[in-house]
Amino acid sequence: MEVTAENAREYVELYLLWVLEDSIKPHFEAFRKGFLKVCGGDALNLFHPQELEVLLCGAPHLDFHALEAAAQYEEPLNATSQLIKNFWKILHSFDETEKKLFLKFISGSDRAPIRGLGSMTFVISKHGDDSDRLPSAHTCFNHLLLPLYSSKEKLEAKLKAAMLNSEGFGVRTCVQPFLWALVTICHVKRLSGLPWRIIRAWSSHAVGERWCQVGAWW
Repeated sequence: MEVTAENAREYVELYLLWVLEDSIKPHFEAFRKGFLKVCGGDALNLFHPQELEVLLCGAPHLDFHALEAAAQYEEPLNATSQLIKNFWKILHSFDETEKKLFLKFISGSDRAPIRGLGSMTFVISKHGDDSDRLPSAHTCFNHLLLPLYSSKEKLEAKLKAAMLNSEGFGVRTCVQPFLWALVTICHVKRLSGLPWRIIRAWSSHAVGERWCQVGAWW
């Protein structure tokens, strides 16, 4: 059948249906059975797709003032140390992309916990005197190690270099939305009348892939 202006919408809808459902039906069915074996039950039906996203991937909004209030420091550092003052000035100047990179650097995930960054245990420790060494982090414990840099400019340069070039054991940014998308489809397919479909979109930002929700009645 030839695609024309009159049937273009129908063609796109059918193509998306094939890509997102029909072409992966056997693979998705195996995933659905495995997921429901672990997380099945009536409680799952209490959640909307957006709520499942928050439960699985954390909150997207990053409140660094809440993170600052929750931060803990190991001796000899404290909230009044010049290094710490410079550190928070730098973090509060970050845009959203840089905030996500920093959070991923210290925790392995670029999303906040479901109760927000104020609920995190975040510890900052001194890691030697001033040097050219980069900051490091223990992502399992949200623990940041900072050399005692001599200036705010040096701290900012070293911190950004560490954020942009690190690769640890954390969940990759594209994996969390991917899992959320699959689980959302799994949940939605068990309900009737919800006009949700998940389409893949590419982002030019350093965080990699993102997934978008699109309402569409088929």
